[in-house]
Amino acid sequence: MKRLIAMGLAAAGLALAACQTGPIPAWQDPNYPLQVSVSDTKLQSEIRVSVQKPERFGAGQLRVTLNVLNTTNDDLRVDYAYWFTDASGRQVEAPLTRGDTLPPHGYKPLVIESLSAVDDFRVQLRPWQ
Repeated sequence: MKRLIAMGLAAAGLALAACQTGPIPAWQDPNYPLQVSVSDTKLQSEIRVSVQKPERFGAGQLRVTLNVLNTTNDDLRVDYAYWFTDASGRQVEAPLTRGDTLPPHGYKPLVIESLSAVDDFRVQLRPWQ
C-alpha cells in the first residue's frame, strides 16, 4: 500500500513538472530568491549561477554581480536581459540587454547597475541569437 501511494505521488509530481509555465530558474543556491532565470532547459544545464550580495552605491543605486560558469567544452555566448524593481515588485527602469561570451569550463562575472534607487533586480539569461 505504501509503495502504491509513493508511486502515485511520484507520477503526480512528474505530471506537474511537465506543466511548468513560469520562468525556468538558473542553477543557483536554492535558498536564494528567484531573481535569475534562464530561457530554456538546455541553457539551464550548460551554466551555473552564483549571485554575490548586492551592494549599494551613489544615491541608493544597486550593483549586482552574477558569476556565471560555463560547464561545456566550448565557448558559450549568452544574452542577458535585466531590470530593477521597487519594493512592491514593479519594474522601475526599462529592461536592458547585453551579451557576453563565457570561456569553456570558465566563469565570467556579469555586473549590472541600476540608474536610480531601487529595491530589487531580475535577470534572464538566454542563448545569444
